[in-house]
Amino acid sequence: MSDQIRVLHVDDQPEFGELVATFLERVNDRITVVSETSVDAGRDRLDAEADRIDCIVSDYDMPGTNGIAFLEAVREEYPTLPFILFTGKGSEEVASEAIAAGATDYLQKRGGTEQYELLANRIGNAVEQYRYEAERNRVYQALETATQAIGLIDEGGHYIYLNEAYANLYGYEPEDLVGEHWEVLYPEEETKRFNEEILPRLAEEGRWTGQSYGRHVDGTTIPERLSLAQLDTGGHVCVVQDISEQRRRRQRQQRQREALLDLVTHEAVISGSFDRAIRQVTETATDVLEVPVANVWLFDQHGTALRCVDHYDREADTHRNGQELLAEEYAEYVSAIEDNRAIAATDARADDRTAGLTDDYLDPNDVSALLDATLRSEGEVVGVVCHEEREETREWTDDEVQFATDVAEIVHRALRNRDRREQQAELEFQRSLLHAQQDAILDGLIVVDENRRIVSYNDRFAELWDVPVDALEEGDDTVVLDQVARQVADPEAFRDAVERLYDDSTTTSRDEIDLADGRVYDRYTTPVTGEDGTHYGRLWMFRDVTDRKHRERRLERQTEQFEELASVVSHDLQTPISTVRGRLELALEDGEEDHIEAAVRALDRVDDLREDLVSVLRSREIVSETGTVDLASVVGTVSESIEGIDDDRVAVVDAPIRVVGDENALLRLLQNLIGNSVEHGGSDVRVRIGALSGGDAPADTSGRDAPADTSGDDGASVGAAPEPRGFFLEDSGPGIPPDDRDDVFEPGFTTKTDENGTGMGMASVEQIVDAHGWTIAIDDAAVLDGVRFEIRFNG
Repeated sequence: MSDQIRVLHVDDQPEFGELVATFLERVNDRITVVSETSVDAGRDRLDAEADRIDCIVSDYDMPGTNGIAFLEAVREEYPTLPFILFTGKGSEEVASEAIAAGATDYLQKRGGTEQYELLANRIGNAVEQYRYEAERNRVYQALETATQAIGLIDEGGHYIYLNEAYANLYGYEPEDLVGEHWEVLYPEEETKRFNEEILPRLAEEGRWTGQSYGRHVDGTTIPERLSLAQLDTGGHVCVVQDISEQRRRRQRQQRQREALLDLVTHEAVISGSFDRAIRQVTETATDVLEVPVANVWLFDQHGTALRCVDHYDREADTHRNGQELLAEEYAEYVSAIEDNRAIAATDARADDRTAGLTDDYLDPNDVSALLDATLRSEGEVVGVVCHEEREETREWTDDEVQFATDVAEIVHRALRNRDRREQQAELEFQRSLLHAQQDAILDGLIVVDENRRIVSYNDRFAELWDVPVDALEEGDDTVVLDQVARQVADPEAFRDAVERLYDDSTTTSRDEIDLADGRVYDRYTTPVTGEDGTHYGRLWMFRDVTDRKHRERRLERQTEQFEELASVVSHDLQTPISTVRGRLELALEDGEEDHIEAAVRALDRVDDLREDLVSVLRSREIVSETGTVDLASVVGTVSESIEGIDDDRVAVVDAPIRVVGDENALLRLLQNLIGNSVEHGGSDVRVRIGALSGGDAPADTSGRDAPADTSGDDGASVGAAPEPRGFFLEDSGPGIPPDDRDDVFEPGFTTKTDENGTGMGMASVEQIVDAHGWTIAIDDAAVLDGVRFEIRFNG
């Protein structure tokens, strides 16, 4: 506060005004005087500089408006501004009128300079008192608006001031306690403690802070914290804080912290088990906030509706879900949750943010107050967590609002963990699916990134190239490439092609690679590229096509042989046809029946040749519809159609034998095999048919010693798998010499020396086998004494 005093002096005599200003400023250097010669000019000056004028000094008897009228006008706008009437007209009547009008002081003009000293002194006192009162009023105004409870106690222990908060703490109004002794607010034991301990210490140290117990007007005890400060006047200032609410708040906050810690560490929240997590959240929230209902709502994927994913009724201890609120029908509420972290609606029906829910939600569910916290994910509003009060309105505390927003964050965490778990599950599924697909395909697969690090492979690749899994796991493509290159027929060309394709991020290539051991691999490679064109590496696939290449070469040979087939057939047909013609001519000449019988036999031979030829030619497209066939049933049908062998000489062991193939084709295959046995072994030949298990060693077609047979006497393979890997047919006939086994399936080849052998039956057998994608091999019979045919299902 400035020590300077600015005085407005109004007097209709300018010379006297100058004199007054001179003497006042001389007597007190704090005083500065501005002079006006009329009331109107004085009012204008006051209006212009009201915040700078500290005191008004005015004459009484002036033209137009006298000093009393001036005073009354000033008091209307400036009720406490010091106003001293300094007049030459002295009377008890004027003085009384001045005081009644609100003059601060009255002083009569006299001769001599002493009057100016007296006036300066009166001005100084008036301004000091004015400033003191103004400061005190400001303090009182501040105390009245303070949320803390503050009281002023004089040296006698009586209240001279207390604010609303102070009085209301004890159940009183301020005017009830002003003038009362402080002891009225404390029980006897606390009064004694104050007088014996606290007040003496306050007088000694000037301050005291501690806890006490006050007494409410209803007689209840109020735990409080006091701060006392000694005043120079002998009294003291008392600041009171009700720590019963503070204690309740601390207890409430402690409970909230513990609940939040339990939720954030709950297994369901961490693991992303969202339904269990939300149930735990709503149950905990109703318990901590002591509300009857809590629920969680999530927006649908389009943001057009809020769907309740859990509604918990604490009293009934029930959970339900499914209710929906369309966003467009509750635009004010949706806008509010988007714009705020939380909505604390004391009266939900009267609050603009939630009033729109009244008809469809608040009234039907008896909701009176709402505490709703917004759910956000990466800045986007995804839902809301609601806490509902029923029957009456409720003031939500700051810590309760904060607790609600913390709960919403935990719900978001559970939601995020659920999404992450689902993504991980989907990723794991895709990874497992990819691995399963990789392992299921017949091709060896390897994927290398742009830095030539191996990022994926399947077991088939390791098998094809005999590469240790450890080398693949380490991911160094250089090591694997060295291992592979050593196995190909032309390592240098192989490496050049690999390097060229690694440097090319666009080319897809397919070719065949000859291995040093005679095998042939089909190689396919393509770049791995993202949708945006980013190059991530290259995929390589390898397939062993050795058997296919061999079949292709054999088919090429067969094609050449079929070109010779015309002459073979022509030769084979010409003989019996000539025989028929000659015999018929002789029969016509001499009429002997022997010639007719010979002609018939020749025609039968022609028919046999026709059937075999048709079978061979048709075998190129021999397989049409496939299904599961019982091999024993097919064998029974074949046995009935073949002359020269009894049914009991064809035995099927390991029955039933399930074969996936074309039943008609299997019928012809077995007709040829069993017919071959009868043709070579005679009517006494025995035929044995059984299943091949996965453990049966393949037959040797080269004539070398065959591996030991794994079948028992009853035909069952030791350790046979539930599904057969193929089947065998062996007979008790003369067998096939090892040197002839490579030629058995060639068209026109036969070991028979008479004219009945066409060499077409076994060619038809191989065509049926190839058409199914199977393989056939020849060996010595394992149980009987003749030949053994083994047909294996590949894959």
